[in-house]
Amino acid sequence: MRHQLAHLAAEFYVWPQERIVFRQGRVFVEDAPDRGVSFHALAARAVATLGHPIVGEMTTTAEEPEVTAYCAQVAEVEVDPDTGQVTVHRIVTPMT
Repeated sequence: MRHQLAHLAAEFYVWPQERIVFRQGRVFVEDAPDRGVSFHALAARAVATLGHPIVGEMTTTAEEPEVTAYCAQVAEVEVDPDTGQVTVHRIVTPMT
């Protein structure tokens, strides 16, 4: 998601994508935090432009270990759009 938002910020504000920083609820070009925008403003503009929320997904693979195990968990979280603070409301681990 960070990569998608950095790409959109570079496009929207004509910033060099490789220098975009996400810090303290703001998005800006390194060394110029006063010229940035709030994370909320960037996310709102991205959704308005794309017409849908930005969704992230990640899959990793590794060599199979000698012992096979797996675990799945789901977390219900809330993200403060101004500060980026994440609050975990619930974590569920299904038992099989």
